[in-house]
Amino acid sequence: AVRHVAPQSTVVPVAGHRTLSSGISAWSSSSSSLSSSSSPSSSSAAPTTSTLPEEEVRVTKHAEVAGQYGVGAEVEGGFRVEQVEVVEEFNMTALQLRHAASGAQWVHVARADPEHVFAVGFRTAPSDSTGVSHILEHTALCGSERYPVRDPFFKMLTRSLSTFMNAWTAHDYTMYPFATTNARDFDNLLGVYLDAAFHPTLARSDFQQEGWRLEHADVHDATSPLELKGIVYNEMKGALSGAEDLFMYRLQQELHPSPSFRFVSGGNPPAIPSLTWEGLREFHRTRYTPSNAHFFTYGDLPLERHARRFSQLVLDRGASATGAPAAVVPPLEPGPRWAEPRRVHATCAPDPMAADPAKQTRAAVAYLANDSADVFESFSMQMLSTLLMGGPASPFYRSLLSANIGSDYAPGSGYDSRSGPQATFSVGLQGIAVDDVGRVGAIVEATLRASAEEGFERQRINGIIHSLELSQRHQGSEFGLRLGASLMGAWVKGPLDFGEQLCLQPHLDRVRAALADGRPFFQDLVRRYLLPENNPHRLLLTMSPDP
Repeated sequence: AVRHVAPQSTVVPVAGHRTLSSGISAWSSSSSSLSSSSSPSSSSAAPTTSTLPEEEVRVTKHAEVAGQYGVGAEVEGGFRVEQVEVVEEFNMTALQLRHAASGAQWVHVARADPEHVFAVGFRTAPSDSTGVSHILEHTALCGSERYPVRDPFFKMLTRSLSTFMNAWTAHDYTMYPFATTNARDFDNLLGVYLDAAFHPTLARSDFQQEGWRLEHADVHDATSPLELKGIVYNEMKGALSGAEDLFMYRLQQELHPSPSFRFVSGGNPPAIPSLTWEGLREFHRTRYTPSNAHFFTYGDLPLERHARRFSQLVLDRGASATGAPAAVVPPLEPGPRWAEPRRVHATCAPDPMAADPAKQTRAAVAYLANDSADVFESFSMQMLSTLLMGGPASPFYRSLLSANIGSDYAPGSGYDSRSGPQATFSVGLQGIAVDDVGRVGAIVEATLRASAEEGFERQRINGIIHSLELSQRHQGSEFGLRLGASLMGAWVKGPLDFGEQLCLQPHLDRVRAALADGRPFFQDLVRRYLLPENNPHRLLLTMSPDP
């Protein structure tokens, strides 16, 4: 399995991005992925025959789609249009639909773009640390009813003209996306992906390969000791053995009040062997259902083309064909906020390659901030994070990094509105001495109080606004893919409002209006969310090597 690191993007303006210390928005780094293809295959093998003829009519003017499908319109295959949003700043029209019989949800973005994107996502928040959602993500792609061959997903990597193929598991959802510029290839990949998601074989041998198994150290010697093996098992051993990844996992676990965050969604190696094959199949039966499905399509292919395929391959088979319950898997509920700040210390393995063995401690101050569903508040907090941490002129660069007591920002520093129902902000240092932990905490609080009192230079604020506006004009080839990933992260957390999620300019206009009125807009955000007297849900997390 290849761990895919999602590409950075400043294009998609919606909430649901982590603003890194550099001020660049990127996908959440907490997702675990199976495999990826970032460029078209060079294989000359012909794709399999498509079950649908090539469509001649494509979207050339996105606004025409809005005129064709109004709210309440019935679409072929049993879908009904629930929301329509014309987004002129990105030259696209977005429709949200629901399948009447199954409750499946679908977002279609019509745009005159030859890049065709599909994704299906399911809410898969963990209730233990066995990594069942992560192991299922791997195992589902090992063979299905219509494609009962070994690893059809990987076989398509050499047969497909795709520009992107992948799958990943975040904390509260699992997503299967692909992109291609070839309409026939889109049909082929859609068949493979839908069958893998809804009708996988889930063979016991695949579970043992992808999840865990007991195997002799020397498979040719029955007297050799037994060892735990498995792709996900080994992957998570590696992921949680690194101090940076472990620090981010602990930060998420300790800060979020929702009980689900006490568990490791990717799987905690000591807990993974308690997952059974039967448990994996039951998780699929109750989570990978039409009622819990979130479909996303993007590009210039007609809406009806997708509707027919969804119906033929999945929805017409009905819940009885899969034994799936009709109940909808609910999103994560926000937990209660703390009444007072907390402090947690964790340990990690020492780094034998450390430049200074005495400086292997990490420390971060983190706050539970706004409701992730509040898009404008998340957008504003994302800008605030960039003001606080982005570039040499930022307050934390001057106070923390220039203090020369650490090597860099602590892992996970920045604003994150994707991981849970409540957003977070954290900042700290790594590569510090144990005795400097208290100094880091004092610097963080002093910097926040100074920012709340003094505010930010208008030139820096205007620079961020200008960068966001420029991002609308520079939309790369992966725009649709990034849009789908961003929307999915917000969508699984509750109802999706396109007007809020897709439109950048109204948010910028609100910020400009507040500043023009003389309001201390960003200072008020600091006071509201980042000072302990107003927000006591504050965590000081430290991590040092276990002696």
